Amino acid sequence: MPGDKQGLDPLFMGGGDYHLTTNSPCVDAGNPDGVTATEDLSGDPRVQGGRVDMGAFESPFVSSTKEKLVEEVVVSPNPAGSFLNIQLPETGTGMLDVQVFDAQGRLVLLANEQVLDVQELAAGMYSLKVVVGERIYAGKFVKQ
Repeated sequence: MPGDKQGLDPLFMGGGDYHLTTNSPCVDAGNPDGVTATEDLSGDPRVQGGRVDMGAFESPFVSSTKEKLVEEVVVSPNPAGSFLNIQLPETGTGMLDVQVFDAQGRLVLLANEQVLDVQELAAGMYSLKVVVGERIYAGKFVKQ
């Protein structure tokens, strides 16, 4: 199978820590079919970076070598009702692209504003990716 990762070194952190490292081939390489958990074994969102990772722990890394996570964004209110504010650090200024993913890693919303209309989203856990220039931020929120 062309996309099969079996036989490759997963590049765990090591020393009994089974979290994935930045260069792991398992980042964003999991099969999202049947994923119902909203959190991994560490209590972090099960899907980050747009697709579920292989293994029990989700990483904040993205699979593209060009994309590097800068830091987490603050979102409010959390839990969200009909809107969500994205608060970027002062260094995050300029045009932005926002992608919102459901717990199964499906892209459910695209936007280019810091205030998102989330009233049409179903209740549940969501993760978001915010791209400002070459900087990438991640966040998570609960929709009531």
